[in-house]
Amino acid sequence: MSVTADPLPDLKLAAITWIRGHTDLPATVTVAGATIDTLQDVVTNTGPYVAVYRPPGGQPGFWAYTDTCMINVQVWAVTESDARDTGALIHAILHTAPGNTAAGVWIASVDDVTGLGEAHDPGVPDLYRQILTVRMSGHAA
Repeated sequence: MSVTADPLPDLKLAAITWIRGHTDLPATVTVAGATIDTLQDVVTNTGPYVAVYRPPGGQPGFWAYTDTCMINVQVWAVTESDARDTGALIHAILHTAPGNTAAGVWIASVDDVTGLGEAHDPGVPDLYRQILTVRMSGHAA
């Protein structure tokens, strides 16, 4: 007997896809699903870097193929104002996602868990970092 889990939507990929595809996102902003070893060089030479994470845990919905989870966003930039402005822009972009489809996911809701806040990163002390967390829910499109 084999057991197959119901496929849940990939909300992290949906968030990344939605942010990357938004017309308000400047071309100089890199959006990825993780940090990179060359973070300092990329930010210094290209522009702000945004890493989107899905922390462990989730809340499968009542209806099949629905999911609710936290989405953590970290933004690094050369200046404090660039980090803050990029973080605020990403926050605003995420809040335009409900009612839309990205990466095969219909995004039902995006709600704030934490506001945008500064967080020193000892791994890259010459960069400024801002962090925010939202709760996102959606189902397969």
